[in-house]
Amino acid sequence: MYGQLLYFIAALLIFSIQQPQPMESLSVQWMLVASGGTFLLFVFACRAAFTRLHRVPEDQVSFSVLSRRFHRTHDGLCLLALAFLAVQVYVYHIKSFLGLLPLTDRLVTLMDLLGLGLFFLHLLAVWFFGYPVYQKIHRSELSRTAYVRGNLSFSMAILVPWLIISLASDAVQVFGSKTFLHSEGGQILLSYLLLISFVFLAPPIVVTLWGCTSIEPGPIRDELEAFCARHRFRVADFKLWPLFGGETLTAGVFGILPRLRYILITRGLLSILNKDELHSVMAHEMGHVRLYHMVFYLFLFGAFMAVTFSFDDSVFIILLAQTGAIQWLFSPDSLSASVVSLLFNFPFVLLLLFYFRYVFGFFMRNSERQADIFALRVVGHPNGLVSSLQKIALISGRAEDTPSWHHFSIRERIDFLKRCHREPALMARHDRKLHVAAIAFFTVMTALCLVGVHLGKTDFYKRQEMESRAAIAELELKRTPHNPLLLAEYGGILFQLGRIGEARAILESAMEQAPDNPHILNNLAWLYATSPPPDFQPERSLELAVRAVELDPLPHILDTLAEAYFVNSRYEEALKAIEEALKKETKDRGEFLSRKRKIEEALHGKESEGHKQEGEKTGKRPSRGLLPADSA
Repeated sequence: MYGQLLYFIAALLIFSIQQPQPMESLSVQWMLVASGGTFLLFVFACRAAFTRLHRVPEDQVSFSVLSRRFHRTHDGLCLLALAFLAVQVYVYHIKSFLGLLPLTDRLVTLMDLLGLGLFFLHLLAVWFFGYPVYQKIHRSELSRTAYVRGNLSFSMAILVPWLIISLASDAVQVFGSKTFLHSEGGQILLSYLLLISFVFLAPPIVVTLWGCTSIEPGPIRDELEAFCARHRFRVADFKLWPLFGGETLTAGVFGILPRLRYILITRGLLSILNKDELHSVMAHEMGHVRLYHMVFYLFLFGAFMAVTFSFDDSVFIILLAQTGAIQWLFSPDSLSASVVSLLFNFPFVLLLLFYFRYVFGFFMRNSERQADIFALRVVGHPNGLVSSLQKIALISGRAEDTPSWHHFSIRERIDFLKRCHREPALMARHDRKLHVAAIAFFTVMTALCLVGVHLGKTDFYKRQEMESRAAIAELELKRTPHNPLLLAEYGGILFQLGRIGEARAILESAMEQAPDNPHILNNLAWLYATSPPPDFQPERSLELAVRAVELDPLPHILDTLAEAYFVNSRYEEALKAIEEALKKETKDRGEFLSRKRKIEEALHGKESEGHKQEGEKTGKRPSRGLLPADSA
């Protein structure tokens, strides 16, 4: 399950990063023929790989070895499917063709679903040709159609959370008014809230998609209900899990809320467990709930989202500025932009895979071990769980030493259970180990979040951002060299970078082209009001600022006028201008309020100086209170 989730994440990233090319430059016929030929090549690769595996004589290799080879071949072909998807997207530009379909330009989810459809098409080939080997290993009576359908329904259920989150994001973008939810932070918060809602509320939807049915009344159901009742463990229902026809030997608990919590168990596992083993398996699943492992996993996932959001675009902007890749990213050539996007997103993909494979995997393995310990404490001995694990290994052909990134191997689990039974102190020691690891992890993640937030506020980052914006403006000016608004923006960026002479020349040139543009006038007025000599020209600044306000009295233009009045020592007029700006500005008022305080302090100082001079003339001290000085 978790491996498939990573494959789908990788497929979505491969597909979404690519920048579509205009269809005028592409040949639809060539694209379709090349894509079809590439897919057929993948089909032949799947057929050859599984045929070779199926032809291995049974007397030459054990079922456990054949099982390992099957899973290794399956995983290798899934990775090859990702590579073939990348070829179709980046070489054949299949995304540009899909973009011709209705609504794909407005609904990101629809386009991403089409990309996942391409990946699923490759997976269908893997499942179709892998069936004979699966049947040979498990002595399965499941038909090929049922096997493929089981894989498909299981995979589609995994994607339900992503689909809900993606559709909600599209709805906000298309139908919602401009709010916090439209920002990147709002989108991430919305996604996480929807994920939490799904985990808590959606189990009935998923068990329905999987085709689960209630375990029929009888001795087994009575035993399950009695065991849960003895331990005051409430569930909504006990379900038969038809995973690959129910032949897979596995069980699970799905859901956090008692009325929406299900115990899932395959018919194959039920058929091999005795009463004690069934109790131990149920106690293990009960342990996941009682120890809040699902909630813990949500926090693990949320921590990763928080860290990636805290760094936001900081690392991307810094890398762009340092490597000079902006001209590639904003190149009209779609391939150049896609390659740069791929290169810059590749480290994130690696980080994502590393995080889930090693960090998330570490906590999952140890949480599974903690659930084993819980079962040992509940049942009082390890025999039932040990024998059930041994049966699963024997019947499924799975070697006891076969490791898993989210489970310890069966042998490791058995050995640890036996040691805990002999040395009970090991159980408390493992709990402490997991708790200490969790505290250390969240401490590190919190520190990383703080670093990411601080990075975006540093002068270094702000300069890198300005350098990147300047480079982008330069590229745009090469295409439209006489665009006055672009010249105004470029001049403002150069000024913020301290390149005042260049900024003044650019803005003066822009004003010659558009003398009545308030934004150009505003930027130039700000430059003359705040630059050091010889570019400090307060009279010129005030002249330009007055003209800009007459044309368009926006809050930031009124702010510039206030500064122009201030540097000309006309504090009363400066105060009126900044108060007018504050009336119109309802959000980002911090800088305006700071300027108002500066003006008020200057005005107060001027009044105090005037009172002092008046006192010197009359021989009286200036008043410090509400009463006249001579009435004190």
